[in-house]
Amino acid sequence: MLTHRIKRDPSRHLLYDNYPDFDRAVAKWLRDPTRRPQHTMGLGIDRSDSLLYEGVTEHVRRMAPMFSDAAANPRGCKLILLTKSANTHYLEEVAPGHRKNVVVTLSLNPEAVADLWEGKWADGERITPSIARRLDAARLAQDLGYEVRVRVDPILTPGGWEAQYRDFVAEVKQSGVNFRYWTLGTYREKNKQLDAWRDRWSLPEMEWEPTELESDGTHRHLPVQRRVEIYHAVTNAIQAEFPEARVSLCKETHQVRKMLRLCNSDCNCLL
Repeated sequence: MLTHRIKRDPSRHLLYDNYPDFDRAVAKWLRDPTRRPQHTMGLGIDRSDSLLYEGVTEHVRRMAPMFSDAAANPRGCKLILLTKSANTHYLEEVAPGHRKNVVVTLSLNPEAVADLWEGKWADGERITPSIARRLDAARLAQDLGYEVRVRVDPILTPGGWEAQYRDFVAEVKQSGVNFRYWTLGTYREKNKQLDAWRDRWSLPEMEWEPTELESDGTHRHLPVQRRVEIYHAVTNAIQAEFPEARVSLCKETHQVRKMLRLCNSDCNCLL
């Protein structure tokens, strides 16, 4: 019987190398007769980074041909890559004819917000690349012919946040990146899992987090009116620079969507 908790270093990730099993599962998913064109497959998405280990696993480079093949992918479903990395250079190795059903989504925030949220090493250096490097990576993917999208999630609201988000959107404009979809989300939590993992791995406390969370739908959110105010501010900043931008919300209630008139399916995880 164990009398103490075994702690795993969260920076030492576990990678599985049973690649044929991955490929067979993807092929089976694509051939499923119940599959519909709006269905997408995410490589990572909520639980991992789609491109962080692409240099090792080559998942995208192996799977992209399946998604471009009409016989293998009869419904034309898309492969969604969500990343906080700047590793889109690996996508240059995908043949141009195999890129059409691969979507690259960058998870971004203003630099100062990313500093609060994305984690730091023991020496204080942030783990993730700078926002400027990630925008360069998005521009590379765009220039290679991939569809590019962005998730601004979670939107955090420390002092001066509105100006930070305006400056961030202006930075996107200056970079030459034209994201097809902008998916927004405010801070939310399904349960106290962040605190549980922080305790398990002896991680430091968050540098900033909201205090006024309340139960709403399947998650604990900021109060409805506060979320609406935040979404209005960020949407206005986006549309000031990108008047034709397609903005959507992630994991939001019908009430909030109706209040904002954003009852659409222009979302990162959908067609």
